[in-house]
Amino acid sequence: MEYVTRDDGVKATWMNMNGTERDLFKNTVATTIPLWASTWSGAPKRGHTDHIILSFPHGTDVEVAESIAREWGQAVFANGEFGDRWQYIAGLHQDTDHVHAHFVVNKRGVEWGQFLSISIKSELNYDIMRELHAKISTEHGVAMNASSRLSRGIIENAPRETDYRAAHAQGTTVEVEPLSTVSRMKREAMIRGFARQYKGLSGLAGLSGDQEQGAGFMGRLKSLFETASQNLDEGMTLMTSTDVDVPPVDPGTRLAEAQGRLVETAQQAWSDIQNMKPGSEKIQLEAEFAEQARSLREAAILEPFFDRHTRTLEGADDPFANLVVRGLHAARDTLLEEGRDGSGVDALFDGIREKLHQTFAQDEERLQRVGTSSAEMVERFLLSDRTEAQVAAWRDQENGAVGALYLEAERDLAKDGARIVEDYEVPRDLQEIIARDQLTQAEQDKRLSDLPAIEAIVDRLSSEMSEDDLRNVRAGDAMSLKDQIKDPAVRAAVASELKNEADLAVDPASRYSEPVDQFQMLARTTPAHAKERVTSRDARPDLADDYGL
Repeated sequence: MEYVTRDDGVKATWMNMNGTERDLFKNTVATTIPLWASTWSGAPKRGHTDHIILSFPHGTDVEVAESIAREWGQAVFANGEFGDRWQYIAGLHQDTDHVHAHFVVNKRGVEWGQFLSISIKSELNYDIMRELHAKISTEHGVAMNASSRLSRGIIENAPRETDYRAAHAQGTTVEVEPLSTVSRMKREAMIRGFARQYKGLSGLAGLSGDQEQGAGFMGRLKSLFETASQNLDEGMTLMTSTDVDVPPVDPGTRLAEAQGRLVETAQQAWSDIQNMKPGSEKIQLEAEFAEQARSLREAAILEPFFDRHTRTLEGADDPFANLVVRGLHAARDTLLEEGRDGSGVDALFDGIREKLHQTFAQDEERLQRVGTSSAEMVERFLLSDRTEAQVAAWRDQENGAVGALYLEAERDLAKDGARIVEDYEVPRDLQEIIARDQLTQAEQDKRLSDLPAIEAIVDRLSSEMSEDDLRNVRAGDAMSLKDQIKDPAVRAAVASELKNEADLAVDPASRYSEPVDQFQMLARTTPAHAKERVTSRDARPDLADDYGL
């Protein structure tokens, strides 16, 4: 605290004890330390306080930086959005080549006593803190990149603030604690993930269609992201190894500037897609745009335009939501990931598509009046999911009467499509994959009887299994299902429904289909989801107690 509030280099100091900011007085530190200590108990591994450093780009105006830092501290620690409110003392410094703010936070929550934990498992993590910093800075006219050190290819630990201060005072080089072999391997794996994301950015840059003009902006931008991906793959960094602005020309800064221009060009690309003639190609480009937009969000480009293009609609908000269609997409993805042949799913889609065309074409004249076509509506229905931006664009009509006609057509075709899919028999070798997807994706208030794939397996096994095996399953012994169903969560769900069917035969009023939530928990402990948790870039260790943002 004494360093944060010392006179040398300090431009502003403030505190927040009950959700309201006020300036520090000369005796604030002396009175605050015993006050905080009175709330502490035990000996936490990482101590009773956190020290967080908020950095700003070289040349940031001191008053602007102070406004940003004050808003950021209020948003992160004082508004109660992350489980509690935490007291803090803050100071804005300009004792190095750039402005930075220090926050010393009492980890014991004011309202609920919740201990402040900043990790990926908590409500508050460093990614959220970075994103808030970038968002608030942008609102004040300061361009910030919310990317982490790892996303820039920087593997080594950041120097601790205490070590930095000591080295700065002595004029020596900061010593950084070396990484263990295991930690290095984990971080290298994360960086390879960021390389794949930058490759996705280059794909979005290519959507504008000017890649044939190599000298055009989007052509250069596409090349820039490809180079960033290649550099990370080859172990190079996109910025200097420190978090302090040093070089006059910084490739990371150029990348951030390019990302800003990309937003404008992406908006134009989306507009160009919307101006295309109605048809299946237009919907395919919309879906590709949404996928590339997700890459931008993963690379921490914060922009409301991309929020709408990555926000997938759920349940009643999605006009064409269909569990079977989504499950078929999941089945194809699973087969391809496992190196198996997915052509059977493609053939199934082709059959469904043909039947949809036959039905939707009967409304061609009505669809043309509202600016679409039967081919386009078929592809909208067959998407795995739909984003907020897509549906808004489909429904956007200058004439209110035309808009009402479109909504009516949308509802009618959604019902027709659901009936066609419901009557279509899914091959048994895909049923289990689809059932697992429906189980993991279903809303928690749903019951097993609401999942078509689970019910299809139940119906099939009811007619195929012997009476003895069925009797055993209904008595609670699911061993006979092991050869029939490999996935433990799906097997448990089917066993539960088979038992409920037996109860229904005895007393129709006694059947009780179980909620899906407990089976979802079981599904998340199976190997497929365990692997996902291990390899996710979010499953990262805490890197330091003093964390520079």
